[in-house]
Amino acid sequence: LYLCYGSGGASLTSRYGGGIVVLPMVKVRKRAAEGGDDYPVGLSAVAEVLEKRVDFDSLFQGGSKAAEKIARLSGGCVRHALRLAQLSISEHDTPPVTDASVEIAASILQSEFDRALPEAWIPTLRYVAKENRFPDDLDKDVKADLLAHLYVLEYQNGEPEPWHAVHPLVERCRKYREHSP
Repeated sequence: LYLCYGSGGASLTSRYGGGIVVLPMVKVRKRAAEGGDDYPVGLSAVAEVLEKRVDFDSLFQGGSKAAEKIARLSGGCVRHALRLAQLSISEHDTPPVTDASVEIAASILQSEFDRALPEAWIPTLRYVAKENRFPDDLDKDVKADLLAHLYVLEYQNGEPEPWHAVHPLVERCRKYREHSP
């Protein structure tokens, strides 16, 4: 992402050719204008990826439903989905991994976001949550940081223009919830 939104990326592509390929997040929810509800196709896709790595039916209480919940909490970020699964499993010596353990795993990632979240970013995050895009006057370094640190997730899913959403675990952060709009 640093290359995509920085001058370094343009420099590399002009020297060596080709293009910068950004792997967007898997769309697990709809845009705010469409209600922001779950996007079942994307949830199913992330859950399927998880189930290729982890035997949810044997390890998790709720089986595939647990994989779907982790997919939802991850916002479609496969790296976070795998980390949530691993943190959930680490809460137990023996199966089944409970829904409470998935919530503990989510709270661990949420706390990491909350500790590092500058309050100055919250108005931008609220704008992104409502409009699914960044404000036009946003400093490019702030935009790059929000994307690189996954506070904001970028989706494309075959659409001509990417769109953005606040990570679901960031939306659960105390700073985000309590900050006055």
